Amino acid sequence: MSFLEQLKSFDTDKLVATTTFVHEHRESAPLELIPETPFVWDNLPKTHALPNRDRGTNSEPITIGVLKEEGLCKASFDAVNRLVQSNDSWSVLQMTPEDIENGSLIENSINVFIMAGGAHRPTLMRLHDQGRKNFISFIQDGGGYIGICGGAFFAWHLGIVSVHCRGSIFQNDKFQGVQGKSRVEFISDNIVFNSKGGDISRMAELSFNNGPLFLPKLFDRGLPDWFPLAYYKNDLCAVENSRMDSMISGEIRSDGLWSCYRCTVDNEGTSDACSVCFTNRQSWEEDPGVQDLVENRPPVGLMENSPAIIGSVFGEGKLVLFSPHPELSVGYESLLFEAIDYVLK
Repeated sequence: MSFLEQLKSFDTDKLVATTTFVHEHRESAPLELIPETPFVWDNLPKTHALPNRDRGTNSEPITIGVLKEEGLCKASFDAVNRLVQSNDSWSVLQMTPEDIENGSLIENSINVFIMAGGAHRPTLMRLHDQGRKNFISFIQDGGGYIGICGGAFFAWHLGIVSVHCRGSIFQNDKFQGVQGKSRVEFISDNIVFNSKGGDISRMAELSFNNGPLFLPKLFDRGLPDWFPLAYYKNDLCAVENSRMDSMISGEIRSDGLWSCYRCTVDNEGTSDACSVCFTNRQSWEEDPGVQDLVENRPPVGLMENSPAIIGSVFGEGKLVLFSPHPELSVGYESLLFEAIDYVLK
């Protein structure tokens, strides 16, 4: 049975009963209801075009709002601010959840709102009912939204995109998530990233740091279908699982390295002692802390060939959601500008 067939065979009543909805702001579906088996996305279009809903020319200056929140990743937040402020034709405002609550999106004539990577739940907690309504109305009335990593989770939790976002991580003192360089392939005839039309330029290496995995929607919320803009061509979750196996067993991996269970550092297979904490390479299968690693692994088989970047519409507004980090990927920062240009049209 394919992944999509398994999703369709779920007991919908059970899903709804075990999933929290608050004014369309949904929490993650229980992980045990999401199969860990590989699936293919062959039924999704490799090319996709939306009707041109040009809003017309506008001589007024463009104003970009950037979320400012303590839960955001500082590197991601700083990079986004640096990039958007480099365009002299844009006005840039940093906005807190309280600003959104107080109606600043409309008062300041924001055209595009950007949420950088990091934890999205603190923003949801500080954005009360009126703030959520203000944000949803902003998109519905024609505002553009760019969500990066946690910013994609944010859009999903607010119920303004039909995709299902699956977390790629479980974190504790031994495992700090799935990180690395993701290989990404852009679709042809790309309606957002027009610079990625050539065969060579369609491939990119983008920084990945515990981003969401975009999966088929679990619930029909009456929203427009989202569309893929780029696909992952490697599985960093599988790489991290290999590291976890080495951490627990003490065995040398196929790449000639082994991972220290004490400090998680990778070491050369020629050495039997960790280069950082000097712990000897050995099996830790009987250690009490191993159970967390065994039971909470990243989902192998879901990342490769799944969408890395998607687009969608909500009312009159457009969205582009990034699972990886273009703003932290040297040579690919322009992807953020192309996404902004698209949601402005």
